[in-house]
Amino acid sequence: MTEPSIRTALCREQDIAPLMRFIDAEWRAGHVLSRDEQLLRWQFDCSLVPGWHVAAPTVMLAWLGDTIVGMFGLTGCAMTLGGTAGSAVWLSHWFASPLYRRHNVAYGLLRAVLELGVDVVATNGANPMATKLLRAVQFETVGAVPRWIGVVNVSLAARLLADCNEGLGLDAAERFCERYRAEIPPGGPVASGSTVEVLPWRDELGTAWDHYWKDQVAGTIVGTARDARFVRWRYVHHPRLRYEVRLAMRRNDGSVIGLTVFRVEQVRGRTETVMRVVEFLGNPAAQTALARATLQAARELGVAYVDFYCSSATVARGLEEVGFRLESMTDDEPAFPTRLQPLETGRFCMTALMRLPSAMRGQLNALVRSGHLYLTKSDGDQDRPN
Repeated sequence: MTEPSIRTALCREQDIAPLMRFIDAEWRAGHVLSRDEQLLRWQFDCSLVPGWHVAAPTVMLAWLGDTIVGMFGLTGCAMTLGGTAGSAVWLSHWFASPLYRRHNVAYGLLRAVLELGVDVVATNGANPMATKLLRAVQFETVGAVPRWIGVVNVSLAARLLADCNEGLGLDAAERFCERYRAEIPPGGPVASGSTVEVLPWRDELGTAWDHYWKDQVAGTIVGTARDARFVRWRYVHHPRLRYEVRLAMRRNDGSVIGLTVFRVEQVRGRTETVMRVVEFLGNPAAQTALARATLQAARELGVAYVDFYCSSATVARGLEEVGFRLESMTDDEPAFPTRLQPLETGRFCMTALMRLPSAMRGQLNALVRSGHLYLTKSDGDQDRPN
């Protein structure tokens, strides 16, 4: 347990400036959350959690006297548990000052978070040490969130692969990228293309999306509640990143039947860009139309490749129709770079962990196998500005 001299408490308004100084001094000098209060408030916003009314950023702080010695960030949301509504927090920025780690600061922060009483506590992108600690308190693991890749420009993608995989020549990289090339099928299902229209998000369409979300999606998955309120908060009004939100709508009756969200990211210090798809939900007709629209946008924007991290193979079927492939995680194949700020070599496995309500514990792997767990890169802190 935490030693008596260490106390934990949620951040208050007057703690924001000391917290930002702590991040700069103890975590990383110049870290974006040490200099961008608007982003800090957005990142640790719990306004979507049912019944919570917390104005300050929801960061659990560890104190020794008047000094911050640790932090644990909480991004809150509503959660759908196969149709049952719940509350959740996504964890990130779990850190204890090295000077005080012998005081069990990190574990004390974790216990304080679990005592908040939310239904689901989850994290995305955990390192091995965090994974070990969380598994000890009934978190279950998705060892590597699957990633689908669609290469749009073989020569651009090959340049990135050759620079990120030691010993891989440009010719070999191009041959490998050809295997992941995404193309809009020339024939395709004409009926889908003619009956479904893909439109940019407009606020007045939020109600139509909510109808589809509530009636067709929420009862079938376990994951963050991606209703219109969430879409506006997470994507439309993001304080720093620009996302494109597209809806699939039936032409005959104006009903919304699908949604996708993506953004384009430029590799730091280079000219290449990559498209990151962070949402892809819809019925089969919507998936077909949304996949085609996404790939067409990627072509027009001149990206090297498109990627989509998602725990559910079911929702990726539309992308597979246009040539996306599940990325191989074996070491005998080159890795498409994930971290682009700056470009990093090596294979990145995104480990997710969830502590489900007691009645659902032990079910996470079954939810993944059945396609009912819907978790993407945008959950938690994985799709973020640096």
